[in-house]
Amino acid sequence: MHVGQTRATVIARWVDTRAQLVRFGEWRRRLVHELGELPDTMQQLRRGAANFELVGERLAKSSASLEEIADLYQTTIAESGRRSAQAVDELRTQIEGLAKAAGSPERIAATLADVQRGFESIASLNPFWPGSTRKP
Repeated sequence: MHVGQTRATVIARWVDTRAQLVRFGEWRRRLVHELGELPDTMQQLRRGAANFELVGERLAKSSASLEEIADLYQTTIAESGRRSAQAVDELRTQIEGLAKAAGSPERIAATLADVQRGFESIASLNPFWPGSTRKP
């Protein structure tokens, strides 16, 4: 009786060992296949990293360029606003001088108000003009 139990135990162990060997063989085949693909995967990874680096450099350059353009535009807008205000002031001074000489200050004041409204309209239509209600 004891010999039969031992034989059954040996057979059971052999079946378990064989199943483990089959699973190990399948795992080994999958591993060998994956390792065979590794050089291609590494090459793709290197290309991807190089592309990512290139995109990062281009984004940095683009950001710097956009900042320069924004600074230049703001400076230009500020200078244009200053020049326009100066031109309006000079025009006002000249018209007031003419009004005193011509003796018709109401007409001159109305003309000056029209000119000022014209400048304000131009400024309000430009979305980048400081104080404009329009958004770019």
